[in-house]
Amino acid sequence: MLLRPPALVVPVLAAALSACSSITPIRVSLPKGESYAGTAWTNLYTGTLSAGPCQGSFNGPIDRPEVAVALTCGGRRGTGAGVRDGSTFVRGTVALNTGGIATIAQSGPTPTYYLIPPLPSSDERRKAAAEAPDEPTIDARSSEILPTLTPGVLPGSR
Repeated sequence: MLLRPPALVVPVLAAALSACSSITPIRVSLPKGESYAGTAWTNLYTGTLSAGPCQGSFNGPIDRPEVAVALTCGGRRGTGAGVRDGSTFVRGTVALNTGGIATIAQSGPTPTYYLIPPLPSSDERRKAAAEAPDEPTIDARSSEILPTLTPGVLPGSR
């Protein structure tokens, strides 16, 4: 007997997984010895990276670790391929329009994971609670009575 998961399992699982993101320390190495430290922000299968003058983005299918990478470093730019592990960017290489290859790799401490959106701090929650009114207020201008439909035959219908 073949068992099939309910139709909602895949969309619900995808939504739950997309609620996790990571910030990974990276290093971008350019030709001629240039090297910049930065971070890669990943939301499951897509993300952005920033290191010194370099800005980039990556995107790939949810079911495979490979991602396409686009990178701009000052006047140099290019596209290439990268790898992520779950919602963590691991590494990539980009062929630059000026010649040479830029490499992007994890560096530094372990990636940090977050839920999206991040929960407000306890100070922010206390401040919001203090500013909220205890009872709802009614604006006299918006409290006009609106007509309602009553059950029965509507005029003009049979």
